[in-house]
Amino acid sequence: MHHASRNATTIGSTTLPELRFDLNADDLRAASKYARTHHPDGRRKDSPWRGTRALLMLFAAWAVAYFVMYREGAIRLQQPVEPAAQWTLEQFLPVIIAAGLIAALVFGFFTTASNTSKQLAADPRLKNRRFILKANGYTASSDQESTETYWAGVRWVAITPSHLFFVTAARENFVEAQLVPLRAFPDQIHFDRFLEAVRRYYSGEIFDER
Repeated sequence: MHHASRNATTIGSTTLPELRFDLNADDLRAASKYARTHHPDGRRKDSPWRGTRALLMLFAAWAVAYFVMYREGAIRLQQPVEPAAQWTLEQFLPVIIAAGLIAALVFGFFTTASNTSKQLAADPRLKNRRFILKANGYTASSDQESTETYWAGVRWVAITPSHLFFVTAARENFVEAQLVPLRAFPDQIHFDRFLEAVRRYYSGEIFDER
């Protein structure tokens, strides 16, 4: 939900409202994900799961083919396989322990990440955020601080399906950026005008990933 604002700025012939919003844990997770999935020059990284998915598909195809050939008699096992129903607890125990460890690691990773985002989201500087676009840059502020940034200090602007990122510094798995959630815009018309003004006055790289 966006917050209505009486303040506005005029850039050329375009009048843009002051954007007001709160940042929450979902916004921080989006920023963290953006940092992990992009190179320090703004290019999107290839998915680390792309090769893994291909291997899993090949393995699944091999398993299905092997099973079909076994059922049709094309493959004969030298020793009969003991039915799983006849396995003892001692035989099942290593599988149970391995599955439990994997589940604990995955659960712990996501729980830690979620708790960290929630703790950071409690920072009062993330509440009542205000963002004003200007011809020479932008001003981002809260009740505790205010920062004015000129376009020369912006490395690139990224547009994702849920956020705008005004990136001022980046290294591997880290970006420093002003984050503007798209929910801060009253409607699509205001967003289009805002984006038109950014493209008019910012001469650097703009990555549209919508």
